[in-house]
Amino acid sequence: MFNLEFVVERETAIRQLQLQIEYGADIAIQDNPIDRFEESKRLAAKPKSSEAPQRASPASAAPAATSTTGPARSYPTKFLRPQRKAVIAANRLAGSAKTVEELREALEQFPHSRFREDARNMVFSDGSEDADVMIVGEAPGAREDELGKPFVGKSGQLLDNMFAEIGLSRFDDDLGPLYISNVVNWRPPGNMTPQQIDIDMFKPFIRRHIKLIAPRILVPLGNPACEAILGKSGITKLRGHWYEYDNISARPSYHPAYLLRRPDLKRESWQDLLAIKQRLREIGKDS
Repeated sequence: MFNLEFVVERETAIRQLQLQIEYGADIAIQDNPIDRFEESKRLAAKPKSSEAPQRASPASAAPAATSTTGPARSYPTKFLRPQRKAVIAANRLAGSAKTVEELREALEQFPHSRFREDARNMVFSDGSEDADVMIVGEAPGAREDELGKPFVGKSGQLLDNMFAEIGLSRFDDDLGPLYISNVVNWRPPGNMTPQQIDIDMFKPFIRRHIKLIAPRILVPLGNPACEAILGKSGITKLRGHWYEYDNISARPSYHPAYLLRRPDLKRESWQDLLAIKQRLREIGKDS
């Protein structure tokens, strides 16, 4: 659940609420925290009535409160245990793909993801396969799941605007080509953050994907992408620096969904974009 900052303008408040709903927030929190431990002690110390309260009958009991979004799906234990066989299957399927289209087909055949049965579409990629810059995000959101393409919601609009500022686009032929994918290819219910088990399962696919596209620059957005590609986490420390992955320059940066919640960090993301633009110039001179 995201804390909503105080806003005066009604339209701004509505936009903030709509954004939180899109991210899967389904409950409200109070302005001040409640110490549940103290509350439990207080209730335990409360004198008991001499008469036991009359128990309400099932017919007269008030119905349980429900949310329109609903809680995140509870998965069987088998999905939460280390999936060694699934990782082996992922490595085999990903390694057998000789083209990007074959990799897409391999992912569509992969049955082991716990998110698959709840998603509408498998979200694979967008943009030009000839691009020098490949962006890798975390996982699809609601809008991406609906359309089957990565980064098409509000965060996608911000991403497009950001990279257009340095002359890159996934669909504008007048700008340099851009290619986009995600670590996880099915939407997690409630936009939950993929866990390590999910990253390990999809890691062979995204690494094969990178191999087939062979970009000059990689841009992992957020911790799951950094974990899958660089084996590192802690995006606030990772961003602002260059890393090497399989002879490819990698520049981690904040996920645009995070920037929508923390617009004060856009300045740091802009520094990453300028560094990517400069590296592209250097690559062009060396070519």
